[in-house]
Amino acid sequence: MKAEILRAQGKKQREIAELLGVSDRTVRTYLNRPEKRPSKRLRASKLDPYRGFIDATLGNDPACNHEVLIPRLKNMGYDRRISLLRDYAAAIGVVKGLALQAMKAEAKKE
Repeated sequence: MKAEILRAQGKKQREIAELLGVSDRTVRTYLNRPEKRPSKRLRASKLDPYRGFIDATLGNDPACNHEVLIPRLKNMGYDRRISLLRDYAAAIGVVKGLALQAMKAEAKKE
């Protein structure tokens, strides 16, 4: 960012490099790079149609895990790897665990 400001002020590449303490090649690379890189396109997960069922099942039975869920999902038409389900269930468990810790901490305060 500073290099762009200095360039706009009319400084030469070598002067900018000296001011910033980097090589002129670094300044050139920085000044010639594109404005903004395109962001990655978000796509839907193959698990999305089943998230409601997974959330409801895990909400009703916290002991239920991905090993129990996968046969039920396969009966519903889920044909993907168990790793997607395992990662999602772990993320949900972390969120629920944090919420539970917050509730316990709040209860101790009272």
